[in-house]
Amino acid sequence: TLAFETDVDWADQMAKQALGGLGLEYPHKVDHLWLASDGALPSPSSLHPSFFGNYDWHSSVHSHWTLVRLLRLYPSEIDADGVAQALRTSLSAANCLKEAEYFSREGAATFERPYGWGWLLKLAAECAEAQKDNGIDAHPHGALFGELAASLAPLTAVICNGWTA
Repeated sequence: TLAFETDVDWADQMAKQALGGLGLEYPHKVDHLWLASDGALPSPSSLHPSFFGNYDWHSSVHSHWTLVRLLRLYPSEIDADGVAQALRTSLSAANCLKEAEYFSREGAATFERPYGWGWLLKLAAECAEAQKDNGIDAHPHGALFGELAASLAPLTAVICNGWTA
């Protein structure tokens, strides 16, 4: 048995670290920001309202996955209400729809492929698994998992369709 399997003191620190990065817009990896045809340099949060923190897109997606997983498996070891609120705000339906629309921009169809796409699919799968395993009534934040899965659906569809394009 590994130490982290029996000692969950690390869960709160992991959640705090992931939460701290969600709103950290700068510094940011800017390799895709030049895509604006009018020469304007849009902010990371204007392009990626869900996944602008943590320096780059895939790290932000990974942090969201971390928070969903911690909320699912260790809700009593973390600030579950704070994590749930951060996830609900960041992964709103409107934000996820704007994330999905980003991939239709000129030159963005393969943005963060394959690494970021893999983490996005892991995030969506974690939400679906949490919803299935815990149900709405079995977990204090059970309804949230379904909300997140529904919010992520348009973005997940874009990513899945991108694999076959």
